[in-house]
Amino acid sequence: MNTQNLNSETRGTILGATGLPRRVLADLFRRRGLFGRDSQLGAAEQAVVQGRLPTIDGLAPLPVPALQTPRLKALSAYVEALVAGRDARAERDRAQGEGLSRLAILEAAVTVDNVRAVFGPLAGSRAAGTVTGTRPQPTPQYARAA
Repeated sequence: MNTQNLNSETRGTILGATGLPRRVLADLFRRRGLFGRDSQLGAAEQAVVQGRLPTIDGLAPLPVPALQTPRLKALSAYVEALVAGRDARAERDRAQGEGLSRLAILEAAVTVDNVRAVFGPLAGSRAAGTVTGTRPQPTPQYARAA
């Protein structure tokens, strides 16, 4: 699976970049979260990105801010488009217009790609409205990473 990047619009997956098996990466994400210390996304932005992804068993949810600024709304729309597999160029441009840096936008896309590569297809995401706040029962899409 190739995905987009800041310059060439093509990047490899976390699986190829690290050489680690899915189950090891899944364990790392569950223990350390989806974002590193050097994240380009602030705490509220991280919560918005993670909040648009399917619930991952064992990964602590981040508190999503109650006050949704235009910038957070634009980021949310961008991540929803990525999760749904739609062309997200318009949403990306809107997020950048609302003040998100290109690196923060790229990190949001990489995070979606990482979750997809490690945990499987993103059908059943909160963005699609099919997952509630409760933990889902184990499904085949997560069985590979477990």
